[in-house]
Amino acid sequence: PVTDLSDYAGIPGHPIRYLAVDFHGHGWVRAYTEGNGWLPPVSAFNPADLENGCAGDGTPIRAIQAYYETPDPAATGYWAACYRVAPLGAAYYPWQQDDATGPDMDGYAGDLANAIDRVQFCLTAA
Repeated sequence: PVTDLSDYAGIPGHPIRYLAVDFHGHGWVRAYTEGNGWLPPVSAFNPADLENGCAGDGTPIRAIQAYYETPDPAATGYWAACYRVAPLGAAYYPWQQDDATGPDMDGYAGDLANAIDRVQFCLTAA
């Protein structure tokens, strides 16, 4: 488990094959895998449930997309999932926010061609 930006999920040099993200019922994550391309979004969190509680299919993940659904934006303002990934043994790609596109943001993190070995997540004011 990773709970802040002082750490990351993954093992450098080893492709990530599954990813479980806990948005406490307020978001989803999906993976682009070597075996099947974009998989359906996963909103549950259960690292032991490789079908419904994790994103992935057992083949290397090449990109991820995430979205945080702010539970009460009138009270807190809007928040976004902020995330980035690194390809095997290389530097991180730019930070992404939810599925937004724009300067340095593609709507997902990764390049669809290379497996990733590290992921970082946080929430940020949108």
